Amino acid sequence: MNRKHCYLLVEGPHDVIFLGRLLKEIGLRTATLANEVPARWQPFIDSAARIRDQAERQAGKPGLQLWQMFKPACLVSDTHVVVVEHVGGNRTMFSRTLQGTLQLIDGGVSSLFP
Repeated sequence: MNRKHCYLLVEGPHDVIFLGRLLKEIGLRTATLANEVPARWQPFIDSAARIRDQAERQAGKPGLQLWQMFKPACLVSDTHVVVVEHVGGNRTMFSRTLQGTLQLIDGGVSSLFP
């Protein structure tokens, strides 16, 4: 499946909620499990938390919530993936967070636009 990917960096958690509601209106849904996060965004998942999640699921427990492993919100549809991350109102974190994100995305920002 060749989906379009988008990364939105916003100021605070209320912005994430607002955008999430808008995106749900156009057909995207919130990813709730780590395996729903597309491969391009897998480097953002905390590997220790993923191991704990898998162990809990194998033991018959519900496992971890996605927000415990993956800081940004991830909304998906058959055609789009939108990752929304907030910097907690810290303007200086915009640049640092964006630079860190670009280093984690295989191929950088240009890979988001196939």
